[in-house]
Amino acid sequence: MLKRVICLLLLVILTISLCVNGYAKFEDDLFSSKETKDTEQFLVRITRPEGDESTFRKSYIVCGNSDKNNITVKLFMYDEKTEKYEPFENTDGESSWQIGLSGFFFKEIELPDVGANRIRIVAYKNDEIEKAKDESLKGVVLGENAQVNTFTVTLLDKGVKDAMRGGFFRINDMLNRMFGS
Repeated sequence: MLKRVICLLLLVILTISLCVNGYAKFEDDLFSSKETKDTEQFLVRITRPEGDESTFRKSYIVCGNSDKNNITVKLFMYDEKTEKYEPFENTDGESSWQIGLSGFFFKEIELPDVGANRIRIVAYKNDEIEKAKDESLKGVVLGENAQVNTFTVTLLDKGVKDAMRGGFFRINDMLNRMFGS
């Protein structure tokens, strides 16, 4: 009897681990691949970034809203070494979160690199993704129950800021000389 209980317990653990690995593989293949194309913003409207942007601040806000219920948002950052998008944690240590009753999300991140930072924001309907996991991931369709949007946020270094400021002052001086004070 004890052997049967142990075998049954091991079978349950093995089944659960295979399901978890299947979902992780799905996430790697679909959300992490650099080949995955962006979709329309139909589940979540991303309000920042508005497109590809540049900033001088390492701290950056990612935000958006949705009028739909039961939506999860996941944040990814492109890793040049692995050549894929990896889950990326915000300043609260979260790489995914549920959109609450307000319909808004507002998350602060630290941009990891000076230069281009390729950010991917993924949103999906929780109930449909859960159902898809139970059915060997059939039914997950980008543009229908999963949304993918990729942005480049360029972190400019202090030298660029100083050069721009210096250039502005030189143009200002030149205009003052031409037209007088």
